[in-house]
Amino acid sequence: MSKLADHNTLAVVDDMLRATNAHDIDSLVACFADDYVSQWPQHPARSFSGTEQVHRNWSQMFCAVPDLAAEVITRSSGPSGSSAATASTGNRSCCGAPSSS
Repeated sequence: MSKLADHNTLAVVDDMLRATNAHDIDSLVACFADDYVSQWPQHPARSFSGTEQVHRNWSQMFCAVPDLAAEVITRSSGPSGSSAATASTGNRSCCGAPSSS
């Protein structure tokens, strides 16, 4: 069952932003359905499914970008659905050590 069955789209976006900004991996992963699929048509090897990989990916992101912060730039909701555009900022390090590049 999709997490969107229990929440509207924009509420899920808010939940994801709160979890991302708090670097709360468990709350962030809870925003994804167990059968989540990430498809990358131009990079098929990057495609994956399931929340275990979401957990691995975001754990690495929080480690590599310790000051990662996200915000909603625009949001809209109407009869055909809801959408939000987000932006992220942060400085990359090597899991806590500043990057040399």
